[in-house]
Amino acid sequence: MPVLTSQGSDAAKKIVGRKRGVLTDTTALPVPLRFTSPEDAAVVSAPFNRDMKGDLLPAELFDRFFASVDRSAAQGTVLLAFTMWICLGGVSLA
Repeated sequence: MPVLTSQGSDAAKKIVGRKRGVLTDTTALPVPLRFTSPEDAAVVSAPFNRDMKGDLLPAELFDRFFASVDRSAAQGTVLLAFTMWICLGGVSLA
């Protein structure tokens, strides 16, 4: 799978923030995630978390979204895939 290094560079720059020099040796690592059940997806993806009703979408859209998710789950066709970035950096103690 190709790695899009510009995305990692952008993420690393964002963790450094406006205060240049606070973090050193920053790196960003892509972690591809995939889920084939709504329950598993809900652990890391707020839109799949039924407890978030009203926080992300109006109730009508929330109900329509989960009706579609439930149909897909019943058919075994749920797939959520995305890349999470883990950013690391060092802090100078001097």
